[in-house]
Amino acid sequence: MRPEGKPGIIYFAHLDPAASNHNYALVIVHREMFFNEKTKQNDFNIIVDHIKHWHPLPDRPINSELVDDYILGLRK
Repeated sequence: MRPEGKPGIIYFAHLDPAASNHNYALVIVHREMFFNEKTKQNDFNIIVDHIKHWHPLPDRPINSELVDDYILGLRK
């Protein structure tokens, strides 16, 4: 995983929020272009840059404010 983004790269983030005390999951990805020798065409790979997940405890659900703070902190 990469500690920070690179200028000029378009990143995609997906957050899968917990609907009923299940895990939250966050993934950030980008695509890297390459020339596919087999097909003789440009193609791309999806590169996973960051993964984070949160687990609820048996007596305590996930604190969504902590999740929000984490996501906002990624912008720094």
